[in-house]
Amino acid sequence: MSRRLDEIEQRKQLLVARANIQRSELSYLARIVDRPFRLADTLLGIGRALRVYPVFTVSSRLLTPKHQLLLWAGRIFAGWEMYRIIRMQWPKRRP
Repeated sequence: MSRRLDEIEQRKQLLVARANIQRSELSYLARIVDRPFRLADTLLGIGRALRVYPVFTVSSRLLTPKHQLLLWAGRIFAGWEMYRIIRMQWPKRRP
């Protein structure tokens, strides 16, 4: 019986050593593929956000140098606000 237990103990040590080697190899491979998978995950997240919130796509298109509609809209709004302030401060004419 002691011989059988010794064989089992040796087999156990062999399996533990093999598991440690495989764990080490897996850790090494995971470090190699981690960066590309992280990049792919980020890109997929951006794609999902653009699909759920398409206003991001439209607004980013409007901010390109060719289409600066949002920038012009801000300028027009600021001009309108300045006009309103000046108009309220300007003395009113009496008929």
